[in-house]
Amino acid sequence: MNKILLPFIFLLNFNCSFETTTTIGIQPYDNFDKSLIDTIVNTITDVYGFRVIVLPDKSIPKNAFVNIKSPRYRADTLLRILKQTKPDSIDYIIGLTHKDISTTKRMVPEILKNLNTNIGIGEFSDWGIVRARVA
Repeated sequence: MNKILLPFIFLLNFNCSFETTTTIGIQPYDNFDKSLIDTIVNTITDVYGFRVIVLPDKSIPKNAFVNIKSPRYRADTLLRILKQTKPDSIDYIIGLTHKDISTTKRMVPEILKNLNTNIGIGEFSDWGIVRARVA
């Protein structure tokens, strides 16, 4: 009986010895601050235990640029490019930029519909995410 179980125990032990580690890729754009990259890498590693790879710096894609309300880069275009250029060796990719980015609200969240505000339903259909200033 023990001889029959031995191969199964070996296989079970062998299968458990493989660890799958999530790998995050950091894609800096336009000489993103290296000290902030280090902080982000250390935080992701310490808090989540993920492996983090910093990819070579790139220029922010020109085809993501718009100048409708103000000069910004479209978040949806940047995300699409990140997805298309993500190396197979990483699971997720994060783009970092100091540039202003914007996105379009596709629908008004239910909570805004129920609030007594002066915000119209069609107002702020394109809104920006302004970079934070670090002191």
